[in-house]
Amino acid sequence: MQPKMDPKKMQEEAQKKAQMEEARKEILASILDSSAYDRLQRIRLVKPEKATQLENYLIKMAQSGQFQEQVSETYLVNLLEKISGTKPETTIKIVRKGNSLDDSF
Repeated sequence: MQPKMDPKKMQEEAQKKAQMEEARKEILASILDSSAYDRLQRIRLVKPEKATQLENYLIKMAQSGQFQEQVSETYLVNLLEKISGTKPETTIKIVRKGNSLDDSF
């Protein structure tokens, strides 16, 4: 059996978590332009762990004073590629349906 937590303590922890999340949103809204903020929210829908990693990186950079102006969507995409260690690649695969040397049908 799991030990039961005090409902008051659970409520306090939920409030702290909500306050921390609100502070994160405010910081991100202040350092990202609107298109970059929207892009980050779309990333969060698809890959929440990547979005959190990117948010943490952006907040650290902002706290160390590395941003002189708001972050653009292009910079955000480049930063995501840097963090992910991948570059978007286009691959084309040609699949042929049948072999001209094969006489059996």
